Amino acid sequence: CQGLLDETWKFTTTRDRGYGRVFKFQVVQVLRNENPALWARYSRRREEIHAQCKAKGASFKRYRAKTSEARAFAALSTREACLLEDANEFYLFHGTRPSAANAICASDFKVDLAGSHKGTLYGRGVYFAEASSKADEYAHDDTE
Repeated sequence: CQGLLDETWKFTTTRDRGYGRVFKFQVVQVLRNENPALWARYSRRREEIHAQCKAKGASFKRYRAKTSEARAFAALSTREACLLEDANEFYLFHGTRPSAANAICASDFKVDLAGSHKGTLYGRGVYFAEASSKADEYAHDDTE
């Protein structure tokens, strides 16, 4: 997991980070949260998208995400969770707080909560990042 952060970290300062710099993270804990019902729904939809992409044939445009190049992501590709590159499926990061991550795993993303922490620069939706450093700009601890 440390390699995953290191390989996808960009040493770039942005407005969302207040132009401050963070030079390195250290992974201190990893949790796995699964929701079989959400996974089944996602799997059905990705197969539909995959079929639509295949039907386009030569006109289908394949994209590459920076995360696709990370060696650390290769370890995540198991038979049960392999990516469908022919459907432009990628591993990406989503920055949020721990309680929101648990809620997402329990009941999916809530578009009506989009932008509740940092705003919606590109409109309402769910935002993901290729760089762990970008997702970190939107992650914060729960207030207790």
